[in-house]
Amino acid sequence: MSLYLLRMEMIQNRIFSLVIWMTFTPFLAMSQYAPQAGNPGSSAIHRDSSIIKTFANFYPGSEGKMMLRGWVNINDTSLGKASVGNLDSISFTPDFFMVSLGDGGSVTIQLPTAITNGIGPDFAIFENGFSFSKDSFFLELAFVEVSTDGQKFFRFPAYSETDTNQQIGAFGSIHAHKIHNLAGKYVMPYGVPFDLEDIKNELGSDQQIRYIRLIDVIGSINPLFASRDFNGRIINDPWPTPFPSGGFDLTGIGFIHGNFNHVDEEFAQQSEIQIFPNPLNNSLPVTINSNKDFSTIRIKDIQGKIKQEFNHVNQNYLQLNLSDLEVGIYFIEMNSEYDTSHIHKLIIYN
Repeated sequence: MSLYLLRMEMIQNRIFSLVIWMTFTPFLAMSQYAPQAGNPGSSAIHRDSSIIKTFANFYPGSEGKMMLRGWVNINDTSLGKASVGNLDSISFTPDFFMVSLGDGGSVTIQLPTAITNGIGPDFAIFENGFSFSKDSFFLELAFVEVSTDGQKFFRFPAYSETDTNQQIGAFGSIHAHKIHNLAGKYVMPYGVPFDLEDIKNELGSDQQIRYIRLIDVIGSINPLFASRDFNGRIINDPWPTPFPSGGFDLTGIGFIHGNFNHVDEEFAQQSEIQIFPNPLNNSLPVTINSNKDFSTIRIKDIQGKIKQEFNHVNQNYLQLNLSDLEVGIYFIEMNSEYDTSHIHKLIIYN
């Protein structure tokens, strides 16, 4: 072979290699985000992780919470709206209860103490996703937004690289490494971390987060209903899910950065009786603060059986040791000599 032909063959080979590189590089360069829990490089946070300071940064009952249920199938509203769970459910440690949002449904939660921007993730969202097999996962997604004042909300920039050529069915599988900054990308009992650093410029000088909002991702690839990511790309996740538990299922929020042992004055003035923290770990005392003096306080289980009783209390501020109580749901019954009984729900987790 002549030197000329050899050079021509080398040039052709280089051109061929360049064409191959240009053809496949866009696919190789597609974002690969943190993988599913249990895999190297995953950002998943276990519910028992020591970085989670509390799951109890909520107002009691339905105070400070607003939920807008979505349809179980936005394309067939005759089926009604999601109905599983209630506003109390989201105060519990993951695995206890859940609240289902339905297609495009949302829940907004006011916090008695603010989340702050620390080093690394500042809070984690938990959903009840699960695995079909080693490489197959049922995940339902939600956008996450935060606010300092409850008026203006800032959404974490969410990304989805899941293929949109074919609709993922009701029990279809999606992969965590294809999505980022979407709640629900990890299976139970792992939470998705969110770092305020991602939106610090949008937040401006006030970095004290007092509201969290979750909005269900409508997983349909039909442009009439579809939810889109930060780049305008349709997000494909299991759809339709025409069940009472349809849509994103919130099981808990783990708080990492903030002064969670402090109760704001605004929180202290919300009602005549404050019980804090609630839910609580049974290794901690529960504090009862009231403008009333109670003579008797009883702790009852859900069957009404008295588990603990405190007589001749005659105080409006006290701390009770509940370390003997098992994990579960209880009711605090408070009685005074001149007033009717006051009953509040109490949740204890480990």
